[in-house]
Amino acid sequence: MDPPEVELVEPPPILPDDQQEQQPPLQIDQNQDNQVDQNQFQDRIGDEEDDPIAQLMVSLEYDDSTSLNQVLSQNSAEFVTETVHNDWPFVIWAVHFGAIECLELLLAAGANVDTQAEDQDGSTPLILAVKLMRLDLVESLLERLCNPNLPDSMQNTALHHAVRLDDLDC
Repeated sequence: MDPPEVELVEPPPILPDDQQEQQPPLQIDQNQDNQVDQNQFQDRIGDEEDDPIAQLMVSLEYDDSTSLNQVLSQNSAEFVTETVHNDWPFVIWAVHFGAIECLELLLAAGANVDTQAEDQDGSTPLILAVKLMRLDLVESLLERLCNPNLPDSMQNTALHHAVRLDDLDC
């Protein structure tokens, strides 16, 4: 008896590097001990005192889970699902900044682990973590049972990006 025929499906193409949008590296002032300048952080939080979205963004930028917890406790549960600057939800900003403690807090507060950016790229948090080659963020998202098969707007999954970056650890 012959085995049944199996239809092979080609995966979506992986775009060349020159067609992939790259994120600029994060610039945070750090002292000689590689610690974030707390005075700079406090100045930024103080400047944004009446704007919870700005406070949350500063907390993400500095991965300050204490400040983030304060902002989250003062706002509704739906607050964590809002889409902000660049049409990115907070959870994608947390990945962009590499703010793992804040990412965990946002997910615990109800942020969607599989949310997609509403920009032209349509990356998920997992895809962005892979693009940034942040294994710690990838592991955290997978532990939260994110869907690794969700594609971006070009139909590339996190695995496609990992292969393209030649970083199969992610």
